[in-house]
Amino acid sequence: DLDKVIEEANQFGDRVKSELALLARRKANLIDGINKQLKKLTQIDDVDAITIALQKYKDFSDETDAEWQSLQAHREALVERARAALREMTKSPKPAEILACMERYSTLDDLVADEKEQAQARYFELMDEARLALTDAIHAKTVDIPRMSEIVARYEAWPQEINDLRQQLRGKITRAVNQGADAIMNALHTKDITAIDACLGSFGGSHGNFQDQLSDLKIHRDRLVRDMVAKLSSAVSMSDPHFIRQVLKEAEPYGAEVDTERKMLEDRRESLRDAAVADMDAAIASDDFKQVSLLLKKYSSFADELPVQFENLRQTYED
Repeated sequence: DLDKVIEEANQFGDRVKSELALLARRKANLIDGINKQLKKLTQIDDVDAITIALQKYKDFSDETDAEWQSLQAHREALVERARAALREMTKSPKPAEILACMERYSTLDDLVADEKEQAQARYFELMDEARLALTDAIHAKTVDIPRMSEIVARYEAWPQEINDLRQQLRGKITRAVNQGADAIMNALHTKDITAIDACLGSFGGSHGNFQDQLSDLKIHRDRLVRDMVAKLSSAVSMSDPHFIRQVLKEAEPYGAEVDTERKMLEDRRESLRDAAVADMDAAIASDDFKQVSLLLKKYSSFADELPVQFENLRQTYED
């Protein structure tokens, strides 16, 4: 304690004058050095170094008190800045950013414990959301390549702890791309509109791998619809109930796209049935063997279509 030494030496007056001068210069240099050190620390963010200096030079001298107070205020500002930054992380959508912020202020654990806990809770929340999104995409039954690709891209730069799930989803995308190419090729060579629609539903997104193939498949589908419309329209002029029934059955998977033509053919089928029933009932009532015989041949194709009426006609013929 230089002040105490100087105070005691002053009792000896001029006898220690030169020594007192040296002590005074020593004190002045020491004070100046400490003040410079304290001032320099106000320019940095090293809270540990600042805390050590504040503890070391607390109540050191009235001549260092101003710089000490300034450094103390700087430390409090740094702590408050850390708290504010960590509080801001509770709204962050980026877990890597949250980790970096917590690491940046890791030496302040005791001073920012509550804020760090809140930031950490946000980090866990985001990571759980990522795991859920990746897991759902991995186990989804519908193969949506654009959606899966978007999910992988969204979590591409996220922490390594979800890397295994990312890799699993990438593997599913790769398999889906390979399977998609095969499925579209098969669909291009089928007339099964249901299978074609299923393929378009599975791979009909905007994924670049399939743009040309999907375009060809849509053209193929449109052609099948046009062919079915033509087939239904043509069948309206037919009188074979088996053929009409077969065409109507083939048209079922086309749904509303051929509703108008299907309704016309159904009306045609009903009119043929009504005419056949009327003719057979009239022949049975007339008891005209020749007429019954002619109608048995004429309506032989209606045996399955009108089983009761045709059986009655046959019985009349046999009787």
